[in-house]
Amino acid sequence: MKKKTAANLLMAAIILVIAAAGILCAGHILGWFDKDDGTSAVLCDIRGVIQLERDGVSTRVSGETLLRGGDKLTAAPGAAAKIRIDGGWLAIGEQAELTVISSAAENFSGELRRGELFANCRNPATLFFDGHQVEIRDAAAHISVRTGSQSVSVFAGTVGEAGTGQMAEYIGDTVTVRTLHLESLNDFTVGQIRLANAERELCFNNTMLDQLAADRNQSMQDLIDSQLPTIQPTDPTADDHIHSFTVSLIPPTCTQDGYTEHICDCGDRYTDAPTAATGHAWSEWITVKEPTSDTEGLRQRRCGNCDAVEEESIDKLPEGHVHSYTEKTVAATCTTEGYVLHTCSCGVSYKDQITAALGHHYTEEVIAPTCTEAGYTRHTCACGAAYTDGITPALGHHWSEWVTVRESTAQEEGIQRRTCDRCGTTEEKSIPKLQPVIAGYVTITIRCDTILDNMDELNPAKAEFVPADGVILPALRVYFYEGETAFDVLVRVCEIYDIQLEYSWSVYGSYYIEGIHNLYEFDCGSESGWMYKVDGWFPNYGCSAYTLTDGQTIEWLYTCHGYGTDIGAPPWED
Repeated sequence: MKKKTAANLLMAAIILVIAAAGILCAGHILGWFDKDDGTSAVLCDIRGVIQLERDGVSTRVSGETLLRGGDKLTAAPGAAAKIRIDGGWLAIGEQAELTVISSAAENFSGELRRGELFANCRNPATLFFDGHQVEIRDAAAHISVRTGSQSVSVFAGTVGEAGTGQMAEYIGDTVTVRTLHLESLNDFTVGQIRLANAERELCFNNTMLDQLAADRNQSMQDLIDSQLPTIQPTDPTADDHIHSFTVSLIPPTCTQDGYTEHICDCGDRYTDAPTAATGHAWSEWITVKEPTSDTEGLRQRRCGNCDAVEEESIDKLPEGHVHSYTEKTVAATCTTEGYVLHTCSCGVSYKDQITAALGHHYTEEVIAPTCTEAGYTRHTCACGAAYTDGITPALGHHWSEWVTVRESTAQEEGIQRRTCDRCGTTEEKSIPKLQPVIAGYVTITIRCDTILDNMDELNPAKAEFVPADGVILPALRVYFYEGETAFDVLVRVCEIYDIQLEYSWSVYGSYYIEGIHNLYEFDCGSESGWMYKVDGWFPNYGCSAYTLTDGQTIEWLYTCHGYGTDIGAPPWED
């Protein structure tokens, strides 16, 4: 028993030693035990998902990490981070991929394989990209690496071929230097310039950046204002045209289908009651040229309903042939004569005892007019021939007065209906929306900047939807109509700017905002979600129940902790 216990203790000790060795090995690779003595570059200010690949091991970095040569850094969509070096820093933007060549804080170097990087350096930092190399010393610059072209924008100092206020664009071995324009800066670059402006004087100062932001916000405001509806007034009592159709019966022919055609004096027309083509009504074959023993003959037959004629040859007669005829009596029809047909076996034929065609014998059917179709008399023969006459005009509908079945509003057209007391047909027409009355203007913004302080809790798949500054929609002045709510304005703004929005009807009798810009409840912790604030107050009821008044400020804010206390809401009371 004692030996067994000793063996178990020994096995447990071995397992602990192996586990400890694994932890020490992983910690060494990932730098858990590294000491910051100021000689190495440090990865810091991490936002979103930054992957560090070192010695074949890849992990997500969440805190400050000393870098080593050979480290590969990859920023996920929506992510960003800084690299702290002697006398400055470098910032990588979303989807950037940077491989560290030298991690020395006083002489950092790396290769930017894709994405963008901003550098603000006193001491030299060397960057390689797509076969090119630049040294950033006592300068501030932005490097962008895209498929097919790369660029270096210089905001202070000189970097490569470009000086302050210039951009060098690299396409293959060709370098083109041009003037750098403020309007070309993206949000990542603007944010980094603001940080660098606190340390040195750049070609674009914060006043210029503020004006850029104002101009872009104004463009958004102009788009909002352009959505003001214009409604052309119409006369809701004007009667529409009433069709009065004349009916014509188009009989079928041998080769063409028949139909009934309805034509209104306004030019509108339609057809119905199709009848199939009759096909030819062929007579018997009649010889028109008798054959001989030397030449062929010719015979014909004709259609009794049209002018169609068919011919075929008759073979030559054998030597000594004597005609021997059989007889066939063909009765007269409405349009064709009767006769006796004599036919020889050789194909020769003739006719005699001819009787006249019988002519048509029509029966009449009177079709009474309706509200929309003319009346007429149809004459039909037993042979199928038909025609119409005695046309009487359509009666036209005998309409009741228009009755409003749905009143129009500023958001929805109304409906009027009337009924014909002769045939029961109903007709509807819309009543134009009421001219909307703008009740005033409110200022609205949508922000999720609290997420920036809680990126370690954010669902990694949602990092790409978090803007660099946390602002989804900057403060805009928006019109609203009488009776509209905070919900109505949010829906309109999101539609105009194509901002994703999802909501549902809650048990509390109001709409609940589930997600904006693909950021949803619980995406950044168990207490996270969207709240709204009006003039600094967090209403304790739904946004679709909050009716707006002129001059108010509406803020849609994403909370991560405390059910809103992190964005200024009072604590919840049990």
